[in-house]
Amino acid sequence: MRAHEEYKSTFKSTFQYEHVWRIVKDGPMYSPQSLGHWSTKKARTSESLGAHTDSYNGTPSVDTEYNEARSRPMGHKAAKKKDPTQNNRENILEDTTLDPAEEFFMTMVQNQHIAAEFIQTSYGNAQRRRSINIEHVAGHIQLVNDYFSTEPVYTDEMFRWRFRMRNELFLRIVTNLRNHPDVYFKWREDAARRKGLSPLQKCTTSIRQLTYGGPADQLDEYLRMSETTALECLSNFCQCVMQIYGRVYLRKPNATDIGRLLEMHEQIHGFPGMLGSLDCMHWAWKNCPVAWRAQYTRGNHGYQAIVLEAVASADLWI
Repeated sequence: MRAHEEYKSTFKSTFQYEHVWRIVKDGPMYSPQSLGHWSTKKARTSESLGAHTDSYNGTPSVDTEYNEARSRPMGHKAAKKKDPTQNNRENILEDTTLDPAEEFFMTMVQNQHIAAEFIQTSYGNAQRRRSINIEHVAGHIQLVNDYFSTEPVYTDEMFRWRFRMRNELFLRIVTNLRNHPDVYFKWREDAARRKGLSPLQKCTTSIRQLTYGGPADQLDEYLRMSETTALECLSNFCQCVMQIYGRVYLRKPNATDIGRLLEMHEQIHGFPGMLGSLDCMHWAWKNCPVAWRAQYTRGNHGYQAIVLEAVASADLWI
């Protein structure tokens, strides 16, 4: 247990090679070398230093060589005292002499240590995602002051131009979405009792995306809403509108509806057989091909435009 704790405090991780240790722990710690090997090594050492080993013509006895081969080498602590600069991580090893199994185990430990240092160097300094407090309530207050207060900053004409509908119609849509069984358009609180996005903010970003076809984050600074949330609002807005108004407005008129429209327009306009009024709108065509510019240009406009025609009833049912 002490070795496990020392390993964990040194390498900052648990020991993962205990199965290797169980294999090599009962084997001999020191393998005696052949006598010829030690004799040859001593001969090379004597020749390089130019010294004599003893008084018997420099030839050691067999017993002396065998005892030297079986003698214990210098311990790890003694070697460390001679070399104080040795790495402290090697304190878990108690010998400097390694058999093949111990060399394999030491290689795996060193490779693990190198991999841990590489991971720490590569990913240790990675910055975490920054949390921004965008204050949803502040965006709601700004929107109310601009369009929905008693004395708004912008007029009803500006609202009609920017939202493509009247203020009353927009508020009616917001009220219907708020009362929808889907709780997405309700003004809710999070776990910290902080107010989230209001129904006005969610409907405003959805209408603006449908009106201008701009990017989802174009109103981030104004409505305090991120790009992901804006796209989510648009998707839920379209689904709820189809569920609320689909059976009334998003369908083809039947025989009963046509009879009602003909009777209504005859009473209002005095024109029998009138299904609706033809409304035309000139939509500027910026990327009109050069070969077609003449036929799509009118003298009173001076630019290329496409005429969009729609039939609308007096009550805007169609």
